[in-house]
Amino acid sequence: MAQIELKQISLRGLFEKQLCIPDYQRTYSWKSSHVNDLLNDTFGRKSPYLMGTVILHEIEEGSDQKLKPLNIVDGQQRLLTLTVLLHELNALLGHQPDISLPLLGSEFPAGAAEAILNTRTLVQSFLHQKTDAEISAYRELLVAGQNCTGGRLQFTALILRGNNALDLAYTFFDSVNSKGLPLSDFDLLKAHHLMFVPPHQEALASSHNSAWQAGDENHPMVFGTILRRLRMWARREARDSKQERPDYNEFCSRVEPEPSSGDEHVFNRYMQPAAFRSWRRDGERIVLGMDYPMTDPEAMIPAEVTQSIEGGDIFFLYSKRYHGVFKTLFSPELTGASTAIPFIRKMAEHMDNIYLQNAFRAVMLLAFDKFGEDRLIEIGVCCERIISARRWEKMNLRIEGALDHIHAQDLIPLLLDSVSSKHVSAQLHSAAKLLPKAPSPDLSGVRKRYFDSMSRFYTKEQSKILDARTGGIASFYLEK
Repeated sequence: MAQIELKQISLRGLFEKQLCIPDYQRTYSWKSSHVNDLLNDTFGRKSPYLMGTVILHEIEEGSDQKLKPLNIVDGQQRLLTLTVLLHELNALLGHQPDISLPLLGSEFPAGAAEAILNTRTLVQSFLHQKTDAEISAYRELLVAGQNCTGGRLQFTALILRGNNALDLAYTFFDSVNSKGLPLSDFDLLKAHHLMFVPPHQEALASSHNSAWQAGDENHPMVFGTILRRLRMWARREARDSKQERPDYNEFCSRVEPEPSSGDEHVFNRYMQPAAFRSWRRDGERIVLGMDYPMTDPEAMIPAEVTQSIEGGDIFFLYSKRYHGVFKTLFSPELTGASTAIPFIRKMAEHMDNIYLQNAFRAVMLLAFDKFGEDRLIEIGVCCERIISARRWEKMNLRIEGALDHIHAQDLIPLLLDSVSSKHVSAQLHSAAKLLPKAPSPDLSGVRKRYFDSMSRFYTKEQSKILDARTGGIASFYLEK
């Protein structure tokens, strides 16, 4: 099984490793603009500077090796440029090398050699415009840090190990920018879960990769703002964790897929009718326990927001499901015969505070996922009133306060524990009825703006509220 190690490391720490440029790597090709950007970005810095991610593949050449060779999968352009820079600094200052330059003796094809010569010329020209003191300080900045994490120049090193690590490396990281943008939690999640797709299912891995990249724009909302917080509230946690990479840590697998006969996966038996006890892959096709033709068998696989995260195929199906649910509920370009869905979508858009708006979206995604459109308008109106109550309590709203508010209302446990939308609707009506019947007469500023926005929404959409109790809850915005 392939493994990933993620660590912060200084330039010195990187160059102390046995770095290699593999034959399959594209040749060095940085143009003058790239080199000049790196020089200008790093020269004279007073604070630590993140140089982005480098991806390394550990070569297994014997388990007793103390220093295993590391092939550079991504980051060659930056590391070679920094090698040339340090070599020129040493030459100008007459330094005996006190830092390894492992790429200095590499062999390059003619095209790469020409690009490296151009880089050397640019570096020399840049340095000749600086004083000796500036050059000395520049070199010290680059080589500082006697340990792997010290120094002002910092990298995120992602080291791949295992039999199929190299085969999947480019699938994992084909979206990484060549200038060294740091990997996001969602790049790492894709990498982590593709590791669990068996090597013989390359077409499946490629399909999951394409679907994941198609959702890049919505990953922060779907996973970070909605799913992670729903899972947090379900655990009775009030606020976001302060740990680094919270989205990655929430959705990296807690359990590995269980090996079973014929790669068959057993469903959670609390979640499905007896007809569907298991599923398996037949190539890229999903086959349910009762194998008969259907339009979208993936949609038949039961899923829950709070389910345990398993590595590989199951995670990507989870992702596709909740990206689809989010799109159905909140993408304005989707239209259809439904009355409830556009009602909820417009309601969210009229909530004039981003923290409360996103909390409402999270709660409604869970309600829709569990009960579909059944009583969705009634549940939405009550949830809006309960969530918006925070607006009337506080003039200044912060994300922490909004998260605390949802936690205190127990909306997520109510939705998760209830077996019917009728029960949820009744409980929410009871809670919403306890809220003030009319707004404060001295509304002003952001509170008035919020109230007026919701009032416009209900004035336009009140004909869609067919339940009398729900209409009474909505009257908060309609009767002054």
